[in-house]
Amino acid sequence: MGRDKAIPKKVEDEILERAQERLEREIQETYSEPFMDAVAGMPRQELAEVLFSLTAFRAHASTDRPETVGEPVDVALLSKGEGFVWVKRKRVSAADQQVARVRACGDQISPPRVERQ
Repeated sequence: MGRDKAIPKKVEDEILERAQERLEREIQETYSEPFMDAVAGMPRQELAEVLFSLTAFRAHASTDRPETVGEPVDVALLSKGEGFVWVKRKRVSAADQQVARVRACGDQISPPRVERQ
């Protein structure tokens, strides 16, 4: 689509700039501010879980990116006042922990020693 030659470039640029500013203001007032107001009153632990859920949903619903976030997960908060606080920890069996260690460390983990008498 080409530019209308009857409208001077400077006027066209000004119209586009004003439209962009109005659109940004509308998005801010309609979506961003109400969302931030709702989030500001939430307990931090609940907020951490909600933000994770939103991220997981976005990844799941995306058609152009691989899904990289999903259950089960560990959720923690880090703050100056309280330091590191677990919000939610997944339950992992001892066998799953060993498999995860082997995958993370490769051949660096040696099998447990069996002492013979």
